[in-house]
Amino acid sequence: MPYKSESHKLPSKMMDKRIKLLDCQREMILYWTKEGMSQRALARMFNVSRRTITFIQDPEKLAKNKQSRL
Repeated sequence: MPYKSESHKLPSKMMDKRIKLLDCQREMILYWTKEGMSQRALARMFNVSRRTITFIQDPEKLAKNKQSRL
């Protein structure tokens, strides 16, 4: 008899609740950043934090943040 955890499959990217933004939304954020929209406005538009917007705009900051948490 299989374990209970074996019967559950990993959710697709669209159903995973840990993912805040899809790839197409990330591309839109980068586009709107180039057009001059503020981080605060983008955060409100996509219902995420300004910090999330910052990490999308500057992936090096995300890498530094992950490194400092280790």
